[in-house]
Amino acid sequence: LLLTTLKKKFNTKCDNMSEVYEEKERIEQKRRQRQENKKILKPHVLAYQEKISSLKGKEMMFQQRNKKKKKSSTLSDFILNHYEETRPSKYVKRMRRNFYFFARRVMLIAFPSIELTVYGSTATRLDDPDSDMDVGISKLVDEKEKCFDDDPHEGLRMLYELFLVVTLIAPTFEVIFLSNAKVPLLTINDHLSGLSLDVSCKPATLKLNMFNEYTAIDDRVLPLLKVVKSWAKHKQICNAYANFMNSFGYCCMVIAFLQHKSILPNLQSPETGDLIPASKYLISNSLATTNTSSVGDLLLEFFDFYVNHFDASTTRISILHGGFKEKEAHLFKQDKLSDNTLVCEDPFEPLVNFSRHVNKVTFAVIQKAFINAHTQLKNNHFLF
Repeated sequence: LLLTTLKKKFNTKCDNMSEVYEEKERIEQKRRQRQENKKILKPHVLAYQEKISSLKGKEMMFQQRNKKKKKSSTLSDFILNHYEETRPSKYVKRMRRNFYFFARRVMLIAFPSIELTVYGSTATRLDDPDSDMDVGISKLVDEKEKCFDDDPHEGLRMLYELFLVVTLIAPTFEVIFLSNAKVPLLTINDHLSGLSLDVSCKPATLKLNMFNEYTAIDDRVLPLLKVVKSWAKHKQICNAYANFMNSFGYCCMVIAFLQHKSILPNLQSPETGDLIPASKYLISNSLATTNTSSVGDLLLEFFDFYVNHFDASTTRISILHGGFKEKEAHLFKQDKLSDNTLVCEDPFEPLVNFSRHVNKVTFAVIQKAFINAHTQLKNNHFLF
């Protein structure tokens, strides 16, 4: 019995020692891999920084020359000037392009056949010069042909390790991995250029296509979307984490209103959610809308509609159904954090309320902001 007990203890100790050796070997292998990656990446990092430094200088000179803003005599002028003045300059666009291709070059080390999609405000032309770039990974296969599509968390963790090497080469880079988020997110900040890249494994390509199709129908749509989005940010009511709507929600409010005004059609099938290309719609509908209101008049009507005609207690915002539909709040999921005070139906996920985090308190704040904006515009004052 004593011999058996000693033998078990000896075997256990051997197993523990084996695990220790294996762990040490893994750590050493990781260290060697990091050193190898550092050698590969260093020339790319230095070349990238040289390009960015040059473009940053040109951007500063450009801003100095273009400090003066255009004067706006009408509300329409204000909206159109705002859109033009808040567009990124050619130098910012070049910096973004360099940042994107640099980040892609880093990712190719671990995933030689990676496929990326740019989406969000950058792709829809609703971005500001300091907007983040949203990049989605649509194919995640490593050099051993292992696919991470079913385990995006592990794939993003590998990319996180790679970009940590970049931060060792150039401290101007910062990398953050939000591993516990509902959708894991990798954020890469470059403090030299002032740019930021958000990488996820769920690119919102359907929403991107939808926005691009709607903005292709009428020239008034894009400036109107931009001014409402900017106004909401200016009033600090555009933050889902603070229980307000995000910018996507305000954009959907604008599109729903324009559908209601017969300026935009419903480009989706309510049954399947499939998009009809704008080109097909324009050809079959004589390429024009009968509503010729100026973009300034439309902005005033937008606020008037949501202040005096839209009833959130009985109606939901749904561009999937052509603008608005009976609320039917009981059909939407409710929990402790959501009472469906405001319902904005997701255009690609029927009966999903993407404004569910808006509660009675924050909805009252949103309502007050809309009332004040409506009053300002009626009194011939600009929004900001």
